[in-house]
Amino acid sequence: NTECFSRCRQIMGAEEFLAFAMKKIVPIQGDLIQDGCGLSDIDRELILNNVQIIINSAASVSFDDSLHDSINMNYFGSMRMFDIGKSIKNLVAYCHVSTAYVNCNMPYDSMIEEEIYNKDQDVERLVSKYINMSPLEIKEKQAEILDGYPNTYTFTKAMTERSILKKRGDMPCCILRPAMVGCSMKEPFPGWVDTIAAMGAPMFF
Repeated sequence: NTECFSRCRQIMGAEEFLAFAMKKIVPIQGDLIQDGCGLSDIDRELILNNVQIIINSAASVSFDDSLHDSINMNYFGSMRMFDIGKSIKNLVAYCHVSTAYVNCNMPYDSMIEEEIYNKDQDVERLVSKYINMSPLEIKEKQAEILDGYPNTYTFTKAMTERSILKKRGDMPCCILRPAMVGCSMKEPFPGWVDTIAAMGAPMFF
């Protein structure tokens, strides 16, 4: 019902578009912070047998989340979805949406290549260590833990990239690193935006 699909309704007709969409979309219930993404056995089998492309863009896009919350959503949530992708029988592409700021901890005058840095880091050991620390301990050591990252969002996004690289094997996989996501230039129409997060707020108002 959003304005995003107004052009489709205009071209196809409102009722025809709704019928078309209902044939294409199969909503399922899940939760990224639960084991197996909280999928029922039936829905999991539906995905494993029918899905060919996964675009994992789910994340907590908040720059002041606690380290625990950011790890649970941005790291573990992404890796749970990644594990589902590895189990899909006919996977054509797994696309993980990261951020352009995964290397923002590097020196200001660095030339940042299109690659994953610190790829040999033992991410699983570090994540296990951090998730078992008390909130007070994290508060006292957060600057040391983040090691140059300005927030937990960019830090956990970088950790996730390293784990995906380590575990992907021959999985058809890519990582997208968008910068600030703003309004549309053309489609579905100039200026369309559906969020007030990050750059969406000044563009919206």
